[in-house]
Amino acid sequence: PYLSYALGAGETTVEKMVNAYGVLANNGRWHDPSLIDLVQDRSGKVIWPENWRACDGCNAREWNGRAMPRPPARGRQVLD
Repeated sequence: PYLSYALGAGETTVEKMVNAYGVLANNGRWHDPSLIDLVQDRSGKVIWPENWRACDGCNAREWNGRAMPRPPARGRQVLD
């Protein structure tokens, strides 16, 4: 009944609203909130998170014109 609830005017926090809209932006996948995505040392090696994995083929020197490679989907599917 109140459209302002979609903007967070109800009893909620900004973090909860960002997480709710984030599910829509991530094709229905829930990701636990974090402020830092990854940490690299000065040589570019990822030191956090420990389970970080690179996208195979994302930095290919020669692109063959096919669809761009995507990293494997992470997160829990909560919406279709």
